[in-house]
Amino acid sequence: MLSTASCMARSGVCGLLLACLVGCGGDATSDAALPTDVGVSGNSFTLNGVAWIPKAFNLAGFVSTSLYLKHLPSQAKYNGYLADTEDGPALFAAIQRWGADTVRVFVSQYFLSPASKRSPFHDPQYFDQVVSIIRQARRNGLVVEIAMQDEEESGGPMFHGLPTSETLQAWLRLNKVFGRDQGVMYELYNEPTQPAQPPPCGSAETPAAPSPRAAAPPTAAQWGLWLEGGTGHYPEPGEQSQCFPALGMQTLIDELRAAGSVNTFVLDGLALATTINGVPPVRDPLNRVGYGIHQYLQEGTVGPADWESNFGAQSGRLPIFVDEWFACANTKPGLQNQASYQMAVDFLNYLQMKRIGVGGWAIDVTGYMVNDVPGWTQPSYYAGFPPTAEYPKLIGDAGMLIINAFLADYQRPLTLDDGTRLYQQPSPTYPPIECST
Repeated sequence: MLSTASCMARSGVCGLLLACLVGCGGDATSDAALPTDVGVSGNSFTLNGVAWIPKAFNLAGFVSTSLYLKHLPSQAKYNGYLADTEDGPALFAAIQRWGADTVRVFVSQYFLSPASKRSPFHDPQYFDQVVSIIRQARRNGLVVEIAMQDEEESGGPMFHGLPTSETLQAWLRLNKVFGRDQGVMYELYNEPTQPAQPPPCGSAETPAAPSPRAAAPPTAAQWGLWLEGGTGHYPEPGEQSQCFPALGMQTLIDELRAAGSVNTFVLDGLALATTINGVPPVRDPLNRVGYGIHQYLQEGTVGPADWESNFGAQSGRLPIFVDEWFACANTKPGLQNQASYQMAVDFLNYLQMKRIGVGGWAIDVTGYMVNDVPGWTQPSYYAGFPPTAEYPKLIGDAGMLIINAFLADYQRPLTLDDGTRLYQQPSPTYPPIECST
């Protein structure tokens, strides 16, 4: 167990004595949330009134019910569920050991809603499991960002691309538990997107399949739907003529504030959270709104000019959080076909320059942020660089890059060395476990 002084030196969240006792080995049995206050001031997030750059890891294990995750062809997220539920204390100890102060927890709006009772993958314990993992994180001194997920992995029958009444129902249910805890942020809808030129509702026309990620700034009409809602179109090309009543971000803000929420809200940009270029202003009586960005170094997000256009220029006036990111060497999204992981180093240094926090995806899925789950003993890293005849492609992920950024508290530029060593060279099995999509 660390001394109080050591704990306070190692973690910003442990700056309070109570947080230190809970987060670093003290009594974590109390159900009371820690006195953490996340807010917004100007273009910065704040923590207990001080400008703050979040350092986060994502948790994937509760993006759906365990029954649904076990049903998926890829077992990665089900393994995340097992890691979260069976190795909780070690999980949160590792998150803090690697320098993070925040966890981003995916939740399924479908399985939080009554509609899911018709699903063969419904689990009546799902809500309680979500509440439990969030409370565990809070008792361990961590800020929590709840990310409302509607994409396929969440288990719902359709990905809408914009919030719906189901989204609001899920939030109002969670808000009864967490609405007064200012250490819990609400990411109101993960990765919204809408087609730029959808066919008329009910049309038999099948449009071409452009990339849903940012290739050009969203149109005013797309941003209007994002803000105020209206007639939404399912984003998949074969489904774009099917329409649904979409809620806007403003409606979610208004309804949650009316329900007593004092939380900070994170609003993802359009094109699957790729961009906030052209984002309209929102109204919030508490002025606790920031913006979420996901940049996977592909298709319009690959270099400084893209980053500046998508969110960097706006970061001078808006609080930004790149709350989901990884850069696996052998995957797309990621660094597939790249000869080096220099782009990943450059991206994290760009965020440092802009004073923007990052959330690594995902610490509970083997091969992304850590190679050993459970165990949490070895960060993922870039082996095989420069390429060799035996391993011509880079192998690994950016876990060690992110961890070095966290442990250095963004106080120095990262280098290629930060992708392969953690102050001392780990003892790897070569090659390390590969990332997989």
